[in-house]
Amino acid sequence: MFLLLFLTVQLNTVPLEFSLNQPISLEEAQQFDQHPVSVTGFLYTHSSGYQILAHQPNLKSCCIGSKSLAYQQLLVTPSLPESLAAVQVQGVFSLNSQKNAESFPYLIRNAEIKHSSPQAQIRIWMVFIIGVLLLIKIIKMILKRVS
Repeated sequence: MFLLLFLTVQLNTVPLEFSLNQPISLEEAQQFDQHPVSVTGFLYTHSSGYQILAHQPNLKSCCIGSKSLAYQQLLVTPSLPESLAAVQVQGVFSLNSQKNAESFPYLIRNAEIKHSSPQAQIRIWMVFIIGVLLLIKIIKMILKRVS
């Protein structure tokens, strides 16, 4: 009994991570319903003003909220700052019961962007610096051959 209680508490406090690469089935959605989740994707604003999280970059406006992609896109509330890069959004996954947003079956309530850790930022900077150093070395080699 204690183990079941512990697992329930853990499930409700640790965000479940999942991907939007594949449509979310109703069975999966019911498992996630009302649980904290963490999803990585791209934020878009629907023509009716709703904000959507999808896994594809550079979606055209006709694809945002389309019925064929509805089970791979999440309605996000409240709206978050727009970003051209992929973001990790945390919040509470819910089955959408709003009548005015029928084309979005799932939503993330209390959404917020999870900021990357300092370790991740350090790794990004290291890769950038190594890339710049490599580029300088290549340019030097080319200039040496030319002269």
